[in-house]
Amino acid sequence: MFQEDKREQVHVNSSWLVLSNNNLTGSIPDPVSELVNLTLLDLSSNNLSGSFELDKLSRFGKLQHLYLSDNTLLSFTSASNVNYSSPDLSTLNLSSCNTSEFPNFVSNLPATTFDEQEADSEFGLEAKMASWNGSKSRLSLRKMDNCSLVPGDVTGLDLSCSCLVGLIPSNSNLFRLGQLRELDLSNNDFESSPITSEFGDLKSLEILYLSYCNLTGPIPASLGNLTQLKTLALSHNQLSGLIPFSVFNLPRVEFLDLSYNNLIGSLPSRGTLLVVFSPILFRLALSNNNLTGPIPDPVFELVNITLLDLSSNNLSGSFELNKLSRFRKVMILSLSDNALLSFTSASNPDYSLPNLSTLNLSSCNTSEFPNFVRNLPGLMTLDLSRNKIRFIDADMFANLTNLQELDLSHNSPLSFSNINNLTLVLPVLRTLLMSSCNITQLSNFLTTQESLTHLDLSNNNIRGRITEQENNWGSNLEILDLSNNLLTTIEYYAWKNVETLNLRSNLLEGPLLVPPLSTQVFLISNNRLTGEIPSSMCNIGFDSNTFDLSHNNLSGAIPKCMAYAKLVRLYLQTNHFHGVIPDFCVEDYMLNSLNLNDNDFEGPVPKSLANCENLEVLNLGNNKINDTFPYWLGTLPWLQVLALRSNHFHGRISPLKNGSDFSSLRILDLSYNEFSGSLPTSYFKIFKSMMNLSQVQMGYRSSYYEDSVVITMKGIDIELKRILTIFATIDMSSNRFEGTISETVGNLISLKVLNFSHNHLTGHIPSSLGKMTALESLDLSDNKLAGGIPSQLTDLNFLSTLNLSENQLVGPIPKGKQFNTFENDSYIGNIGLCGFPVSESCGQSEPPPAATTFDEQEADSELGLDWKIVIMSYGCGAEDDDCSSVPGCILVIAMKGVEVELKRILTIFATIDMSSNRFEGTIPETVGNLVSLNVLNFSHNHLTGQIPSALGNLATLESLDLSYNVLVGKIPSQLTDLNFLAVLNLSENQLVGLIPQGKQFNTFMNDSYVGNPGLCGFPVSKSCGRSEPPPATTFDEQEADSTFRLEWKSIIMGYGCGAVLGFSAGYIMMTIRKPKWLVGMIQRAGNKVLRTFKKKHH
Repeated sequence: MFQEDKREQVHVNSSWLVLSNNNLTGSIPDPVSELVNLTLLDLSSNNLSGSFELDKLSRFGKLQHLYLSDNTLLSFTSASNVNYSSPDLSTLNLSSCNTSEFPNFVSNLPATTFDEQEADSEFGLEAKMASWNGSKSRLSLRKMDNCSLVPGDVTGLDLSCSCLVGLIPSNSNLFRLGQLRELDLSNNDFESSPITSEFGDLKSLEILYLSYCNLTGPIPASLGNLTQLKTLALSHNQLSGLIPFSVFNLPRVEFLDLSYNNLIGSLPSRGTLLVVFSPILFRLALSNNNLTGPIPDPVFELVNITLLDLSSNNLSGSFELNKLSRFRKVMILSLSDNALLSFTSASNPDYSLPNLSTLNLSSCNTSEFPNFVRNLPGLMTLDLSRNKIRFIDADMFANLTNLQELDLSHNSPLSFSNINNLTLVLPVLRTLLMSSCNITQLSNFLTTQESLTHLDLSNNNIRGRITEQENNWGSNLEILDLSNNLLTTIEYYAWKNVETLNLRSNLLEGPLLVPPLSTQVFLISNNRLTGEIPSSMCNIGFDSNTFDLSHNNLSGAIPKCMAYAKLVRLYLQTNHFHGVIPDFCVEDYMLNSLNLNDNDFEGPVPKSLANCENLEVLNLGNNKINDTFPYWLGTLPWLQVLALRSNHFHGRISPLKNGSDFSSLRILDLSYNEFSGSLPTSYFKIFKSMMNLSQVQMGYRSSYYEDSVVITMKGIDIELKRILTIFATIDMSSNRFEGTISETVGNLISLKVLNFSHNHLTGHIPSSLGKMTALESLDLSDNKLAGGIPSQLTDLNFLSTLNLSENQLVGPIPKGKQFNTFENDSYIGNIGLCGFPVSESCGQSEPPPAATTFDEQEADSELGLDWKIVIMSYGCGAEDDDCSSVPGCILVIAMKGVEVELKRILTIFATIDMSSNRFEGTIPETVGNLVSLNVLNFSHNHLTGQIPSALGNLATLESLDLSYNVLVGKIPSQLTDLNFLAVLNLSENQLVGLIPQGKQFNTFMNDSYVGNPGLCGFPVSKSCGRSEPPPATTFDEQEADSTFRLEWKSIIMGYGCGAVLGFSAGYIMMTIRKPKWLVGMIQRAGNKVLRTFKKKHH
């Protein structure tokens, strides 16, 4: 903090005082204002507090630049005093200062004029802005909204991060600032408006920032008029079309950033007329667009280039690596994610790039290690991940003494020569990533890498024990990932400085070994650990920790020290813990996720949980808890998931009086309890997050963990990963609720699943349920509901599951849309219903749905996917404007002998079907870029080689069929990451080795693997030489006769469906030796999908 009594700390004649970006506290003392010779005072980004008298500024007679921003505890007084001035002040930044009135003294700062408008800022600026008259040369007013400028001598205008919203009109006063040299409008929202051509009138501009502005349309050619421009940044928008040649012709441009847009076309070649790259261009960033064609020679003539980023495009052709020798000044080179680019002269070691520090050739389809790398002594970052490199001579790295980050992951199988050479030392190597390389053992190379802080060896085949004698490496590691291997024992943790330790999904047995004291994130789920949590665990500080001990065989009680700790996330689900749940959030309130489900906990829910003000996820399902509904949890402002299923909760749910309770809740599961009384109508009125269709993101997320929720369908427990970001559900089934269903339920328009089944509900089905436009599953079965089925339910376009069975419904069953896909099982037990699909006629002929036909010749189809399952996926997803009013947006498919006309198919499904042809060769790795695919079918061909591990990237894949080919090798463990995979068929190939376990793979039966005699492990009969545990998925025999006839795989598919990329070539018999056109199509489509995916998750 400032020490007011030590005036001599700063010389009275000092002209600059810069103390920004520290942790200074307290008030700004008077001696600071006595530094009369200051020209620059920067106290921004501290924790300064107290009152600052703005009239003290009059003492700074020479002050030119004043920065007080980001001191939110600072308040200002005398702001209305307009009788003083600072004549030389050119920069004033009071952003994020928590001031509530506009500083009127600014009107005495000559030159710049603002029209009087009302401002609306993030820090509560609501006063009228005074008219400004003056001559400030640079204006920085962050957080302002709609400032209209008139001409003056303004040379710089910074309105970045100002919450500006709306269009920039072509007649804006902004374009009258003829002397403007610097303009920064980045990080605002211009609501998908285009870049108006009037920007080309600001001919004095030298710097133009329009990044992160939500701009669309083409880049105007008029920007070529800005002949003085040195910096042009238009990145992270939605700009489309060709890049105007005039932009490449800007004669003085030094920095050009057009990355993260939708730009198309090719880069100008030598034959392109009137195009000359600026000879002084030193930074060119065009990544994440749709650029095609080869990299032309003029790019290699940019001899002053220091950064060249062409990654994530569709560039093709041959790239001559020896041309890189022309880039004598290049420091950063990224060509990643251009899988159609081939490399030549990679073995030429006779050239060097002396200044190159970062080389990114990830996902470039290269199959050999570029030998010229050995001549890059200044290289600090090397990324060769996701290629086809199979062999590396470790001596290649001998000269890379400055290498800090090395990524070789997803090159499988990868082998090294001389890797155990203990003389190979990379003295400053901090990050080594070798995930998914099919490594089978730890290398002695690790023992000599003393600077290593981040090591990722996940998703390999490292097996066996790590003994205390062998564990003599990684003493400085901070992040270690050994997950998804075959380790059975770790005797000793030598990693005394580790902060993140990931040992998930191994075969670790025996008691839990306490992690080092430094551990912040400890993940050891999905192993075979036994015994209690050791008391020595209490010696760990638990400061902001994530602990995941789930899916083991641990038992005993939770140590009280864990409940009192500063934990953020605690996952103990699926073990054998018992006893009373201890009091959490007694001394610390940081707990964010608490998952104790699937254990044997008893007693009540601890009232101390009401103190967990940051709690988002509380899952207590499948225990023996005996309590009434914990309504007091409603005060938790961020609680989004409350799962109390399968316990002994009982009694009525008391009405709520506070309208703000449970305002963030999106998942409520009270099923399989003993609740009674009426449905809690007062709750349905205040579930605000369920009334909002926008997706709610979870806080505190990390790359190491995504929360999950277990749902039960037909007696099978299914763990759905990432469910919290896409799901909204209410499940109150299997209780003793009575009375009617309130019309207010229809206001919960973001619900995807509503389940009131197996209760004693009476009355009619509310017609308001027809407003729940996102609903995919509705189950009201086994109640006493009467009356007709509301016709409004046919408006539920995404409804893929309907169960109204075992009620007292009467009248005709509505027709149309999704209702044409439901069968008799949806209505059984309602003897008063008539019309298709039940047998009872309504007094007139009931034709079957027009789109459904049967082909008896196809009845023995080997494609085991039932057409009803496909209907479910087709019935849910996103809206598409192009098809919303076009009746032709339909598709007829044939599944198991049934032809089905699917409405709205183009808006919701992404599929490639090339089955039953004569394709040969290998499956390209680039298929893994098609991240929005729901169905992939290459079955019944002549494909060879291995299953690409890149298929593990297809995060939304629901059905994978590679059967009846000649595929060899192991099943990649990465496929277990496909959390929505409901159908898997790898039968009739030549696959070998252990079948991966975990997640969805625990649900597949022998049919998925038949005809592969080399496979072993569950579920096939052949053992791999050790005991094969049963899968984690459990079955409830009591539910085997449930009238809920929908298979659980169908549910998963419905939940996982997404956007559009449809392609079918099935049953078109053709002979193509090597489908190069497929590789090209996939790469083009994949990059487009990948860009969309990245932008949504940026």
